[in-house]
Amino acid sequence: MAPTTRPQRIEPVFILYRERDRMVTFEPEDEDRFNMTVNEVIDACRAYDKEGRLRVQRQFPQLLRFLGQWISERRDKVAKALLTVRDAGLLLVTVTHSTQYDDAFEDALTDLALEAAGHFADLPLDVQSLPKCGPECYLSFCNPEQMILEYRFNA
Repeated sequence: MAPTTRPQRIEPVFILYRERDRMVTFEPEDEDRFNMTVNEVIDACRAYDKEGRLRVQRQFPQLLRFLGQWISERRDKVAKALLTVRDAGLLLVTVTHSTQYDDAFEDALTDLALEAAGHFADLPLDVQSLPKCGPECYLSFCNPEQMILEYRFNA
């Protein structure tokens, strides 16, 4: 019979408020290191909402389907649609096939934002419509350091 070994006890790391300006380095499994001050770590711990995070994780796929359905129903108007993270929420950027302003489409986009707010309260969504333009224009509304999802139409 092999001897049993006890798991090594890991001592806690103390983050003390009196050292609030001290930098703390985090290295997650993906080795994407980042730094925060002790004060920022304390604020993040206070703001962390595990239940809210679980609600977001459940609602996000539903939001993607909801937006995909809306976009698909307007493929005659929408040339491109991108979803990105911006500020404290999500931003849906739509690029129309036309260079002309379309009141009806803008009203529908506003209605979409209001409906999304009613169904997905934990996922704040802003919307932005752009006339026909190239990537240099519509990508300027997206955050390349975060996520950018592009909705694609089946041929």
